Amino acid sequence: MMMRYIAFIFIIVLSVGEIVAAAQPPASFADIVEKAIPAVVNISTTQKVDMRNKNFSLNDLPDNPQDLFEFFEADPNSRKTRKIRSLGSGFIIDPQGYIVTNYHNIADADEIEVMLGDESPERYKAKVLGKDPKTDLALLKINAKDPLPFVKFGNSNESKVGDYVIAIGNPFGLGGTVTAGIISAKARYLNNSQYDDLIQTDASINRGNSGGPMFNMKGEVIGVNTLILSTTTGGNIGIGFAMPSAIVEPIIDQLRNKGEISRGWLGVLIQPVDEYVAKSMGLQKIKGALVAEVVKDSPADKAGVKVGDIISRFDGKEVKNIHKLPRMVSETQINKRVSIQVFRNGKYEVLNTVIEKPANDSFGEETEDTEANQGSPEKIGQVILGIRVADLNNALRSKFKIEPTLSGIIVLGVNRNSPAIESGISAGDLIQQIGNKKITTIKDFENEINNIKSLGHKKAMILINKGNGTRFILIDLE
Repeated sequence: MMMRYIAFIFIIVLSVGEIVAAAQPPASFADIVEKAIPAVVNISTTQKVDMRNKNFSLNDLPDNPQDLFEFFEADPNSRKTRKIRSLGSGFIIDPQGYIVTNYHNIADADEIEVMLGDESPERYKAKVLGKDPKTDLALLKINAKDPLPFVKFGNSNESKVGDYVIAIGNPFGLGGTVTAGIISAKARYLNNSQYDDLIQTDASINRGNSGGPMFNMKGEVIGVNTLILSTTTGGNIGIGFAMPSAIVEPIIDQLRNKGEISRGWLGVLIQPVDEYVAKSMGLQKIKGALVAEVVKDSPADKAGVKVGDIISRFDGKEVKNIHKLPRMVSETQINKRVSIQVFRNGKYEVLNTVIEKPANDSFGEETEDTEANQGSPEKIGQVILGIRVADLNNALRSKFKIEPTLSGIIVLGVNRNSPAIESGISAGDLIQQIGNKKITTIKDFENEINNIKSLGHKKAMILINKGNGTRFILIDLE
């Protein structure tokens, strides 16, 4: 019996020892760096700027410290234009000289020069083969006499939070610099673009690192270092981000083969599904994307998608949150027939459509609040939940520029002491729905509010049109 206990204890100690050993960092990154660093390049761009009319900020300062003296000593009135240089990073993905970098590194450049190596670097003029501002990626090409060292993409989807990573780049114009850290988080969304799905790392990334590669422990590129969160100094504070290779590789393939990006388009404006939206819609799990607007004659419109639907699956894949759907749609081949599962009126329905090219990239920004003064507003319409609303007529349509095709009730004003003022609703808004119920008259609005209250709900989900787009808002009923 005693021998069994001894054996058992020995096994536990051995297992813990294995875990501790596995958690130890590598003795050195040298082998990976030695193979990878020859393929990492410095990118120098030159831009002509009108010095007389230019207001400079920190972002305009050269990344190369040696250029600062020349920058500040220049007399803005001494010439009409002046060349300003900036530095970034990139990496070679093909021995023929194809180079990946960030779009913002070369966006306004008049000349682009690629430098290989730090000591007596080889310099090449680079040509832009393609660029994609949405993902901040660009593909360059240089012509070298001999085949160049290159690196390969890995699968960022296989990387995990806590994995070691290496970043190589050209911070502050210092030349090839290696830093290491771990993956701090995945799928970060920073509202920089609808295609954000960033890898967060604590590996040092600074100005000039942009466009450089992030490597896994196999020496594969799993990300393109893109941006940092920083203080006003612009220095590293341990929070950097890379565009994952799962997004980068197909984008670069399209730029290389076509010179441009072809994205799929569905034609919906969407909002997040939170706990209250899920509860009010009868959805058991918080997931999907709430449809706030459907573009007329778009693939979504042709499929029968309606405002108030929650898109839960697209082309057979689950839509876990609002951030996933734009990427899923954009990566869908144009003219492909897809299925769309929506949650509507307490049940799931499957719709079908054909994905098209984008008709318009944006719905525009919301307008500022306006005040309504239609004669004596206090004598017009009816106050419900602190909101003065009125049925639409020709005079109100003309005053608030409501298109003839739109229906609903118009907001004339909001009581500043009411809970509704915090919801963002304002004079000139058009109330079109409550949940999935269309509203065309004040009576519709009042009846549906009373119905929601009778069910014990404390909030109502109202669809408003601000003239340049629609969205759902929550209003307290108490």
